[in-house]
Amino acid sequence: MTRQAPAVVANLDARREGSGRLPAPPIVPTPTTDKLRRIFGRYLDNETTLPPQEMVEAALAEVDEARKVCHPKYALVAATHLLAAYPQRGPENVKGYLAALAEEFERYPSRVVYDTVHEIRRTVKFPPSIAEVVEVADRLSARRLTDWYELRKIRDAINAQADRERQRLLAEAQERDRIRDLQRQLVEALGEKAPTLEEVETCKAFVYHSRHIGFSQALDLVRNLEALEPWAALACRRAAVFARLVALEGVTDAQRLAVIHLSERDLPAAVVAVRSGALDHLPPGLGTEDGTKPANWGQAMAYAVSSEACGGAAGGVGPDAGAGEFARPGR
Repeated sequence: MTRQAPAVVANLDARREGSGRLPAPPIVPTPTTDKLRRIFGRYLDNETTLPPQEMVEAALAEVDEARKVCHPKYALVAATHLLAAYPQRGPENVKGYLAALAEEFERYPSRVVYDTVHEIRRTVKFPPSIAEVVEVADRLSARRLTDWYELRKIRDAINAQADRERQRLLAEAQERDRIRDLQRQLVEALGEKAPTLEEVETCKAFVYHSRHIGFSQALDLVRNLEALEPWAALACRRAAVFARLVALEGVTDAQRLAVIHLSERDLPAAVVAVRSGALDHLPPGLGTEDGTKPANWGQAMAYAVSSEACGGAAGGVGPDAGAGEFARPGR
């Protein structure tokens, strides 16, 4: 019986060891890019709507785990199984080929190695070179990196959104502190004539966002309010009433005008009327008989919180300003 060449014996041994099924990688497969697209697609396409951070962190942990390079033993087993798919056309230096291929496999995650072996032996008819194997592994690994990059993008967007929310809450807290300090100063300067904390806060939000009040007028009102001007305090209380009035549903323009003009004659009654919603029996608006007060309710509202209507031009608030004795409404 003739002895076989060492290379042939090594080739047969490798094929014998590679017979059977390639074991699945010890790491749970990560979702493919397509699967991640189905899960996170709506978030990737619309960054204004983001998924829960726990969901993203869990998916990232899974992808990070699957990106870890495989164990050398698994790399050698995979290389052996790949060679076993070509029993008639093995390389001359089997051990060298296996060692080189296993060394390259050690650079990739287990799942990438597993998928590379399956794809090559199903699509390549001749024993592949190391470069061909690496090309397939790189392509499959790139898909895994896409998963990782897209998840990182979502996580970064979530963190950025959380930072913006923290900054917003901080700015709101600082603004509330400023308003509390302003209200305290108003009480010290004006006593019972000072607007409440709620009125100051409502007024500032309303005048800056009302489409009927110009920005310059709103800025003038707020600046004079912070300067503790009595007319601005009255304008603040009126603006707070108008803010609640605008928020009410089913209010006619005539009722709005009636409330605005009532606030000039009897501010406490206007406060009660708006808070109770009892607007049906209010007296009609004053109209434009004097040629100074517009009939349009939006213009009337803007005029009602102006310095002219609140006695700023006269240097104070009094009966001539159309606000009675500037009495504080009942709480």
